[in-house]
Amino acid sequence: MNSLEATRVVAVLDEAVDGCRLLSHLTKEVLGNAEHLVDIVGEHVAELLLAHRRAVTAADILGSVSTEELRHSALDLWRALRKLPSAEAGLRSLKGERPAANLQAIAALEKLRHIAYKKLTTTVEEDNSNREHFEEVCRREKKAMKEKLTLEQQLRLDRRERLNQSTMLANAHQKATTELEETKMQASQQKATLEEQASATRDADHAYYASRETQLHQQLDSLKSSYDKLKHDNKEAEAALRKKKAKIDQQVEVWIGKYDEELGAKEQEYQEELSLHRQVTQQLQEIGAEYDRLVGERVTHEEQLAKAAAEKKRADAAARRQAKAATLIQKQWREHKAKKEAEKKKAAAEEKGKKGKKK
Repeated sequence: MNSLEATRVVAVLDEAVDGCRLLSHLTKEVLGNAEHLVDIVGEHVAELLLAHRRAVTAADILGSVSTEELRHSALDLWRALRKLPSAEAGLRSLKGERPAANLQAIAALEKLRHIAYKKLTTTVEEDNSNREHFEEVCRREKKAMKEKLTLEQQLRLDRRERLNQSTMLANAHQKATTELEETKMQASQQKATLEEQASATRDADHAYYASRETQLHQQLDSLKSSYDKLKHDNKEAEAALRKKKAKIDQQVEVWIGKYDEELGAKEQEYQEELSLHRQVTQQLQEIGAEYDRLVGERVTHEEQLAKAAAEKKRADAAARRQAKAATLIQKQWREHKAKKEAEKKKAAAEEKGKKGKKK
């Protein structure tokens, strides 16, 4: 591929990037207010925006984004915006939020253009430079391999030295083990001496505690005598208290009889009050049942009213949608009719001109 072809390829990519950048300013807000942008983008661009909006609406209705009318309207807008930098500046001044998908497409195309430009503009000198760089990398790799072998030899020497050090440590461990055995023998001898001393101390303690036990037995006998005396005295006091308790029990029985007489009179009054309470409770239950019935009827009536209001609201919404749809259809029909009449007038004018030339 020569330089002219490479330039053409890069120019095509530049036009694609420029087209995506220009069309990315055509947000939903811009298309929705196209008829109000005459002062900003000019009358011609505003008419193209309206045509593009109609094409987008038709494509949405058909469920397709690749209709012929949509492609033509997009190309017409692109050409008009390229010819009128002021119109592009006007759209940019609106500062609307452009779709993220368009921005990603622009970034991808710019990256593709950069890669293609780099690939297409690479010279022979740059290829030679890349080859020299590869040879330099190979040379450095060989040098690194030699250094690796040197380091492995040094590692083997270090391992040998570490082995000698571990041998010395093993000898030191053996010496420490011998010293430990000697220390254990000395500890055994000291243990035997301490056991003899402990045995003598234990015999002395046994003799002391035997004499102390004899003294405690004597004190226990004395305390038992005191306990028997207290027990005898407590029996006499208990007999006197039992007589007093029997007398109090008789008095309690007398008071219980009086209480039963008074309680019988109160029981009759209680039964009368209970009968009256039951009558009042029955009346309250009847009133509550009537109240529940009335509440149920009211809830049913309110539900019927709410259902009727919801039906009326849905009917009003449907009527508004139909009115809006009828208005939109009438608007589209008027535009279509005006376009047809303009085409008929133009065709009649052309036919009249042709007849005039023939004459």
